[in-house]
Amino acid sequence: MIHKIYRDVLRLHKSLTVWFNSLLAFVAFALPEILAFLPQLREYVPEDNYKLLMGIALVGNFLIRFKTTKALRDK
Repeated sequence: MIHKIYRDVLRLHKSLTVWFNSLLAFVAFALPEILAFLPQLREYVPEDNYKLLMGIALVGNFLIRFKTTKALRDK
C-alpha cells in the first residue's frame, strides 16, 4: 500500500493539474509581495484578486479535466 502511494507521488511532476495549481498557489501567495514591490501594477490588478484567482482555478481545472485521458498511475 505505502509502495503504491510512494510510486504515485513520484509521478506527480507529470501532472498538468499539479503544475497548474502549484502556479496558482504561488501567484496567490506572491501577489501581495509583488504589488508591494511594484505599486504601478495595482491599477491593473483588481481589488478582489483572490476571487479572480479562484475563478481561474475553477475554469482551468475544469478544462484540464477534459484534456486528461490517463490516470496518474499510467503516466
